[in-house]
Amino acid sequence: WGMEQSKNEAEAFYIDFFKRVASRYGTSAWAFDVVNEAFCTKNRTPRFPLYGGDDKLAFVDWAFAEAARGFPTNCALNINMGVEATDWAWEGKMYYELCKRMLNAGIRLDGIGFQFHLFSKIKYGTCTVGHY
Repeated sequence: WGMEQSKNEAEAFYIDFFKRVASRYGTSAWAFDVVNEAFCTKNRTPRFPLYGGDDKLAFVDWAFAEAARGFPTNCALNINMGVEATDWAWEGKMYYELCKRMLNAGIRLDGIGFQFHLFSKIKYGTCTVGHY
């Protein structure tokens, strides 16, 4: 759905979304994931209207600034990143650098999540793990 929007339309959508969630759940929810899997925009959906074409992912900073306007400090603002088995070293390093840069810039980042996606069959000893 985001590919069909202009940057201004996407920003307005997110601002409205953040306001609605904050007004309804901001005082009762203990956490809110502001951005999930930000690096997907670079490799998979570069037409996402908020993706600026850089490795710093400026839309992440923008999203956190907008979310911080509405959510009280007792509701943690989180970032979450999932990585795939094929790219975990690169994405993990980039995620670390993104979080470090955000914290050094004074961006309100209250929680950092990390998840691992396993979309292919990988054999560990006698145990085969995979998503089918």
